Amino acid sequence: MKYFILSLMLISLYNCGQTKALSFSTYTFISAGKKEKFAIEIPKGYIDVNQNLDNALLKEYVYPDGSILYISLDISYSDSPNKRNWSKCSNPKTGYKCEEGEQDNGLFWKEIFKNNLVLGYLNIPKPRKLEFDKAIASLVKK
Repeated sequence: MKYFILSLMLISLYNCGQTKALSFSTYTFISAGKKEKFAIEIPKGYIDVNQNLDNALLKEYVYPDGSILYISLDISYSDSPNKRNWSKCSNPKTGYKCEEGEQDNGLFWKEIFKNNLVLGYLNIPKPRKLEFDKAIASLVKK
């Protein structure tokens, strides 16, 4: 019984440390010139953070396995890291834009518009898909 309780405690500690809470402020295209405050919990373990405000890319978190999570200001999707993925399954004639799917290489992608920001990921292996879905769902406006 003692080992069972110890195991549960270790699992709890392990799961508590799997995300990193981030807070940031930014202007959005719909913020009427005022900075908006946000918070998000992203998976730990990223090795690089890229930013390219010329293309409205606020942050791109790159992981050792090639997975990418990004937050963008680009509501037009013209500079999306997932532009190729979503254009394959969208239909401009009907106005349908898909938000997620499986890439040609078997990895997963997603891109949504939430709280005036574009959030997405790509190159996600199936075992980590839920983890990245939770990260995107965790974005809140403060």
